[in-house]
Amino acid sequence: MTEDEIRALLAVAMSYDNRRPGDANVAAWQESAARAKWTFPEAVNAIKDYYTNTTDPRPFVMPSHVTAALRQGRRQPAPYTAIESASPASEEHKQRMKALIGDHFAMPRDLRKPLTRQEPA
Repeated sequence: MTEDEIRALLAVAMSYDNRRPGDANVAAWQESAARAKWTFPEAVNAIKDYYTNTTDPRPFVMPSHVTAALRQGRRQPAPYTAIESASPASEEHKQRMKALIGDHFAMPRDLRKPLTRQEPA
């Protein structure tokens, strides 16, 4: 992550905990981000989640909190979405498929006899 992204992350954290980050904080957070391969959107969400869910009376998010949240999220399987169902087949398509299947599996046309419908007894 770039230094500007780290400063933006610290600004997000500052909006929650009123910290006053300096250059040393930026360097430390940038080192942690590089080691753990943070992405900016993931890290912002991790900070927001930390402050949304923490029960610590004096919360102060640290790089290890962000790294732990990202690792936990990356361990989870990727969410899946359902495949959209296809539109129903048209009557024309159904008839064409029936004819193809019938032609393939039926007796030769010259041996076929018309079926007679019998009434139930």
